[in-house]
Amino acid sequence: MSPRQPWFALITICAGLLAGMGLIAPAVPARAAAPLVVDTFEAGLPAGHDANNNPIGFNTFQDPNAATSVAIATTAAPPVAVPGAGNPNNVLKIDLNVVSYAGFTHSFENPALDQWVTQDWSAYEGISFWLYGNNSGTTLFVDVLDNRNSPPHANDDAERWSIDVIDNVSGWRQIQLPFANMHRKEVGNGAPNDGFGLTEVYGWALGSITTPSAQTYYVDDLALYGVAPVRPLTVGLTSTSYPVTEGGTATVTAKLSKPSPNPVTVSYATTFGAAVPNRDYTPVAGTLTFPPNVTQQSFSVTTINNSKYQGERGVLVELANPTGGAALGIPPVARVNILDNEPYDPALLDDFETYPYLWSADSKAVLSNPELAAGSPGALPGQGAYEHVLQVGQKNGNGTYAFGRSFPIGQDWSDSGGLSFWYYGQNSGKNIEVKLANNQAGVGTPADWQLAWSDEFNSKRGTLPNASVWGYELGDGTVNGIPGWGNDELEYYTNSADNAATDGQGNLVITTKAANGSLQCYYGPCKYTSARLLTKSRFEVAYGRVEARVKVPRGAGLWPAFWMLGSDIDQVNWPQAGEIDIMEHVGRLPYQIFGTLHGPGYSGGQSYGRSYDFAQPVADNFHTFAVEWQPNKIVWYVDGIQYHQATPNDAFLQGKQWVYNHPFYMLLNVAIGGNFGGAVGANISLPQTTLVDYVRLYQARPRLVQFAATFRDSFSGWQQVRIPFTAFQGLPGQTLDLTNVQRISLQVPGGMRKPVQLDQLRLACANDVTVTSTADSGTGSLRKALGSVCVGGSVHFAPALAGQTITLTSGADRAGQECHAGWERGGRADDQRQPYRPGADRQRRYNRNRSCADANQRLWLPVSRWRVE
Repeated sequence: MSPRQPWFALITICAGLLAGMGLIAPAVPARAAAPLVVDTFEAGLPAGHDANNNPIGFNTFQDPNAATSVAIATTAAPPVAVPGAGNPNNVLKIDLNVVSYAGFTHSFENPALDQWVTQDWSAYEGISFWLYGNNSGTTLFVDVLDNRNSPPHANDDAERWSIDVIDNVSGWRQIQLPFANMHRKEVGNGAPNDGFGLTEVYGWALGSITTPSAQTYYVDDLALYGVAPVRPLTVGLTSTSYPVTEGGTATVTAKLSKPSPNPVTVSYATTFGAAVPNRDYTPVAGTLTFPPNVTQQSFSVTTINNSKYQGERGVLVELANPTGGAALGIPPVARVNILDNEPYDPALLDDFETYPYLWSADSKAVLSNPELAAGSPGALPGQGAYEHVLQVGQKNGNGTYAFGRSFPIGQDWSDSGGLSFWYYGQNSGKNIEVKLANNQAGVGTPADWQLAWSDEFNSKRGTLPNASVWGYELGDGTVNGIPGWGNDELEYYTNSADNAATDGQGNLVITTKAANGSLQCYYGPCKYTSARLLTKSRFEVAYGRVEARVKVPRGAGLWPAFWMLGSDIDQVNWPQAGEIDIMEHVGRLPYQIFGTLHGPGYSGGQSYGRSYDFAQPVADNFHTFAVEWQPNKIVWYVDGIQYHQATPNDAFLQGKQWVYNHPFYMLLNVAIGGNFGGAVGANISLPQTTLVDYVRLYQARPRLVQFAATFRDSFSGWQQVRIPFTAFQGLPGQTLDLTNVQRISLQVPGGMRKPVQLDQLRLACANDVTVTSTADSGTGSLRKALGSVCVGGSVHFAPALAGQTITLTSGADRAGQECHAGWERGGRADDQRQPYRPGADRQRRYNRNRSCADANQRLWLPVSRWRVE
């Protein structure tokens, strides 16, 4: 379910990096006269590059699949002459054989072929051209490259507006495409999202996202036709995202499509999102009034500062109920993107700010995470305005009970000295036992695996998915910062039983249906509703056989998927976190399913995967989809048949990162439309249902060896407890392996008067840490050192590292930028290229550059520039 982006979207990111570093200057758009006839192909297919190396003129693009090909040329000998054309007459010939996407673009050029120019198409109704088709059923797309950012980025950041053309006629026909019927296409190139203005058109494109076989098409006389209809009066937002650092105030601006002689009003309100009202922001609602001939008005959303890292959090703002003759424009919804101003702390194991789904208690106890207000009885010392803590108490009686958390993969705590947490003492005089466990079974092989967990969906009809396992993603993606979920999808995800519930016959049913018009999407009133379920922060998986039995829906445009994302996605972003698509199916390809990997440098349309072809439509029957996942190896199966395998040694992955040896969470969803889902079929019958019989996980049975330490409940109120790892003891001859901690648990003795409370469970930091390796991660690495050193502590470098360079690569931020980190000495931040001299410089303190820490970007620390004396 990842963005399937054309190659130009990827090249543009690289160009954006160069511009961001000041190595190339952004182009200044020029203006060409707006013609009636745009392309006749009589002058060939001129091509060049602008100052930023963007292709201009005619150029092709295609996915990386070896089977995909595209070629363009002019010819005076099409199979049949264009009706009414003179002789001779050149036409454009395009040869397409497409797996995921391919086509060509005409980026308007100046005569010297070194500058990207624009045309003004705003006076016309649409574009027309002659197309020689094959009646193959292929869906072609036609894109208009509208305006760019101001100032333009160095990359191709033109906004795409698109429409589909079905190849359902043999021979020549004239196509007319009204601009009013086009929709915005997201290609991940950082384009503006400000409406289809047509006053600065940078070019046009034609291509396909798949062909049934090799196809040859002919195109002639692309022209503008008609007179632009009177532009309606609308009111929409100026952007789909308004970023603000927490504690600041976001200004959200609405605009009219044109001046109005009469007053116009529109209601606004904050609605929903990951941001919590009155904790992350102050909810607002009101009315904007546009006096006559005033076209912009704004309202404010105030955010609330806190002292905790929470990552980016969004809240949706929505316009409604316009008056004064105006209609809602595009976009009617946007995200206020609250940026965190605290760094991510890798040593913090759990802060319990959200419900502790990853923790469990035995049958005698119950878990919760109450909120404590500052200044209230029982508040944590030094806490912010609000603090959630873990609370565990007896259901009945006062006997011994236990609670804990298992990790999906063994944790490496070897660079830390122990555990630290806050505990609310009851002065009972009793010992609380803390246990750590190693798993001696290991991952094993598929022959060792047995059923470890499952969700069989056997509840009565209408039951919602198990909330301890499955959460929901809601909306159209705007509140997540990716309108259309990064793929121009059309669905609005809900948490309603109308879209996801059991059927009483052993299945979870995901229902995709027509919307009722009450919901707003990035493109206007939402057309469809569906469900997207995920186990994020509730149930994590690392290795084993992950399997689901599914009956997919039927119909062009539907896009069901069973897939996984890396659990660290909030820290390192996509695709650095990794994505494993266990099964994707698109209804426009009724006989195929896809299994795919997405990682850094091979995501979207550049992903690594394979399809499997069935003899009958996939939707005819249930099928079992699975991956068998081991360190450095993933194998895909359908109905027990292996059809794809991936390892880091595969030729496709050479020079690329393997980002799949860590925990992931699962997703089940059904999208509709989008770059990969394709056009919604004109004859599709809704609602359509996706049936999930079960989801199962097979793993080796764990063999846990436990080690215990205790602390005494001999105080009242909150106190920080520190337990060194040396205090944990096992049976004689057993030694705690701190590189493979699989579980942590606490056992509470009987007789405690109240539930126990604890908070801020973390690995105790070390005052002095020595880097002994230049590796990106692992024992002795700089990454491990920076995660375990105390604030104000010292990081030392082994003398053997002199003359070497340490490079930490954790992916780029959303803007594709990079950053450097410095070292503090003498109260100022020094450039990292300062020489390292033992003695005065022996203990340098790492300066956690805020933007780098928040984005987990690239960090260079050239040890070669340090001098050892």
